[in-house]
Amino acid sequence: MPLPIPRKPVKGTVSQKQMDEIESSQFVARAVEPHNTQSGFLFFDVGGISQPLAGANMDITGVADAKGTELLFFEIAMDKYLNAPKNP
Repeated sequence: MPLPIPRKPVKGTVSQKQMDEIESSQFVARAVEPHNTQSGFLFFDVGGISQPLAGANMDITGVADAKGTELLFFEIAMDKYLNAPKNP
């Protein structure tokens, strides 16, 4: 019985070069050295949600020092971004 695996590339798929760029840009830092920064991106799947920011909060937790002591926790209310000006 044949497996249901496409035998040719599926239209609209991400190329290997694009996938490598996405993976290298993700925020994966486990630690940030003193006086340095780390950057990257976080991906949120909001497919099927008409107003993803309405009533949403972003909670940032788990920021800890080298000994594991939690340094901070904060919450960002996303409602104010509903009326933010759109870029032209």
